[in-house]
Amino acid sequence: MIFDVIRHVRESVGDELLIAIGSGLTILISSVIAIAKRLWKLNFIKVDAKKRCKILTKIGALQHDEGNPQSANIIKTIHESIGIYIPWKYSEYVFEYAREKGIRDNDASLNIFLKSPRYMDIDKDVFKLSKAKYWQRMFSIWFMTIMLTIVFLGLSLFSLKLASIDAVSHGGMYKTYKNASIISFGIWVAFYIGFVIESGRLLNVKRFYNAFAPWLQQRLTEEKDPEPQQVIAIISEIERPRPVMEKEPARAMKPWPMKF
Repeated sequence: MIFDVIRHVRESVGDELLIAIGSGLTILISSVIAIAKRLWKLNFIKVDAKKRCKILTKIGALQHDEGNPQSANIIKTIHESIGIYIPWKYSEYVFEYAREKGIRDNDASLNIFLKSPRYMDIDKDVFKLSKAKYWQRMFSIWFMTIMLTIVFLGLSLFSLKLASIDAVSHGGMYKTYKNASIISFGIWVAFYIGFVIESGRLLNVKRFYNAFAPWLQQRLTEEKDPEPQQVIAIISEIERPRPVMEKEPARAMKPWPMKF
C-alpha cells in the first residue's frame, strides 16, 4: 500500500528529490523521538510522596556533612532521581517561593521549570532564562512542524488526489491510496499534538520564570546585604520623637526672718 504510493511519488518527483526528502524526514523523526523521551522524563510530582520526603531529608543531612567530599555530587544524583534537574542551590529557592505563594506540588509550570535547565544561563551567581536558548528552541519546533506538515499533510493530500483519479479510471488502487492518505494524516496529527505540547512547555517555563525571577532577585539581595535593614531600624529608633518632660514651676521663696 505505502510502497505503491512511494513508487508513484518517485515517478513524479524523481530519485534525487525523493532521497533528499527521505534524509530530511529521518532527521525530523529522530528529533521528534528525542522530544518524546524528554516529555516522558521523570516529573517531581510523579514520584511517590514518601520517596520525595526521604530524598529531601537525605539531601538536608548531606548539606551539613562537611566530612564527605562527594556530598555535592551525591546531592546532584539523588535530586535528579526525583525529577529535579536545575541545580539544588536554586531548586531550594524554587521550593521556598512555591511555599510562600501557595503553589501546589502538582502545578504544571513548577514541574516543567524544575526539569528545564537547558533553557537557563546558570553560573555560580547567575540563574536566568536564556532568551537565545528559548527562542532557538521555539524556532526549531516551529520549523520542524512546518516541515512535517509539508511532508505528511502533503503526502496525505497527494494520496487523496491519486485515490480520486483512480476512482474515475478504475485502476484498482483506490483503497490503497485512501488508506495511505488516512495514515499520513494520522502521523501528521500525532506530530502536531507533540508540537502543541512542547510549545506549551516552553511557555510554562517562561511564565514561571517571569513570576519567580523578581522574588529570587530580592531574596538574594537580602542574603548578600542584610545590614541596611538593621541600619534603617536603628535610625528610625533614633529619630523617633521622645516625650518632653514638663518642668515644675519654681516655688516662690519665703522671706527669711531677720533678727535684730
